[in-house]
Amino acid sequence: VAVIGPSWSAAGIPIADIADAAKVPVLATTASNVNVTVSESGQLHPYMFRVCYIDPYQGYAQADFAFNKLGLRKAALLTDIASPYTVGLHQFFENHFKELGGEIVAKEGYTQGDAEFRAQLAKIKESGADLLVVDAYTYKDVGLVAQQAEALGLDVTIMAGDGVFVPELLEMAGPQLEGAYVTTGVSENSPEFADFNAAFEKAHGTKANIYTYYGLDALMAIEYGIREAVKKGDPTPTAIRDAIETMKDVQLFTSKVTMEPDTHNPHNKPLLIMTIKNSQWELVETFTPK
Repeated sequence: VAVIGPSWSAAGIPIADIADAAKVPVLATTASNVNVTVSESGQLHPYMFRVCYIDPYQGYAQADFAFNKLGLRKAALLTDIASPYTVGLHQFFENHFKELGGEIVAKEGYTQGDAEFRAQLAKIKESGADLLVVDAYTYKDVGLVAQQAEALGLDVTIMAGDGVFVPELLEMAGPQLEGAYVTTGVSENSPEFADFNAAFEKAHGTKANIYTYYGLDALMAIEYGIREAVKKGDPTPTAIRDAIETMKDVQLFTSKVTMEPDTHNPHNKPLLIMTIKNSQWELVETFTPK
């Protein structure tokens, strides 16, 4: 009657058409590209939802924080050219950063799976950038970039998005990423998750992370939809869809959620800006768009 996932925008965009044709609601977890729920022509996908914030929201926050709080003025973008997530985030970052008065001094590309970034990083070093934005979708990309940047003597602030907010990133390149910033919707270090984290690690032998939490957000939204549909009769996929579309201040795993009926995005989902200190995450601030 409903589907949890996907986490990737590259999968979410084509799945939206399938969900609409099948008339089964799908709740994407971390697929943040705008076109996952709204087509390029501006048409809402009636059966496609998400429980994370969208790329414009995150890209705006990154640019705003870098310019206004860190005082950085020259940004370089290292973009996974095949990833809608990365391409979208960097476009929204660039738009707002330039709007504020910042400059994009270098744009370099790569494809997921690449392990060699020295050529791109050498060009970024020559550009005079004081900020390197790498909104990769896998933590290994950022880990390798940080290691190779250190080897090249590239002294620049690194910023990345929620796609790499996992403990494995710190294990791979914590020292190289000292002082870097990562934006995310939720932190596993939040005290309210402590009991769940311990139970999860005991059960599965691995640590819970943002994908775990957003998966539970999607599950709880579906449970809410089923309960509301049962109250009105038969919990068909369409009835569940209708309930999810109109949910207001419903407590899910990470936060209360109100679904925007015209976009199928959660309204004003919090965004956390984290930094890395001594190979550990540390909360800098919680960002809410104006």
